[in-house]
Amino acid sequence: MEKRLLYFILLMMFISGIFAQNPIPEDIKPSPVTKSKPVIQPNKEIAAILGDAKEASVRKSWDDAFALYKKAKELGDDGTAGYNTFMKEAKYLKNNSDDDCNSNIKKHLNYAKLLKDTPEVNQLLKECENAKTEKKEEIIVIETEPEPMIVIEAEPEPKPMIIDENVIKALINILSEPIFFELNEYNLTPSSIEILDRKVAILKKYPVIKIVIAGNTCDLGDNHLNVPLSQHRADVARDYLEKGGINANRMTTISQASNYPMDTNTDEKNRSKNERCDFKPSGY
Repeated sequence: MEKRLLYFILLMMFISGIFAQNPIPEDIKPSPVTKSKPVIQPNKEIAAILGDAKEASVRKSWDDAFALYKKAKELGDDGTAGYNTFMKEAKYLKNNSDDDCNSNIKKHLNYAKLLKDTPEVNQLLKECENAKTEKKEEIIVIETEPEPMIVIEAEPEPKPMIIDENVIKALINILSEPIFFELNEYNLTPSSIEILDRKVAILKKYPVIKIVIAGNTCDLGDNHLNVPLSQHRADVARDYLEKGGINANRMTTISQASNYPMDTNTDEKNRSKNERCDFKPSGY
């Protein structure tokens, strides 16, 4: 029995010596098992909600848009899309208002902050509060005797003007020139403002002329989106002319959506010609 045990020990020492001198080649060693990373599928529900939120913002249904952006954030969205939408509208309102901090501007800033808290929105809210404080400090109440009532008679209707036929043709060319917008936008571009300024000069000089402003879109989207968008474009053009001194009673706005294209909608270049406002003068 002892001899067998001794033989077994000698045999094991012999085998160990062989493997020590001849290790297992690296190319036949089993490779380590690696776990593949799971593929994350995009959240279709969030994408659908963000699409509905964008449509609501185009319609200026800001409360609905915020509710949808908030819902998307609760499902995992980072809030950037909604933040950018409300910040853009707040800046637009601020640039086109004499009041640096009215309730509408502050509302959009607060919506943006709730979706994404950034130094930029906090700075604008701080400026907004400072503007309100300064405005309150400027108000001084002085008790005075009531002023006597002054009756102001309404301005008479402008008398018909005789305009030379050649002048009329030139006026029609300028007053009928359309303005164009970016896709899904209703903010005025610098070139559009130049065109509107020329119209203001003519309408001031010839108060008998009235004008119809027709908003248009390309054929992307349905009437649910395009009707309010084209109306916003017409309203923005009218508001700019009114701010330039043209009486609102001389202007009419209509929404034509995609019903009256200037060009075919076959490609992006042609569609851009349909993102516009037309102007139809009359009364000359």
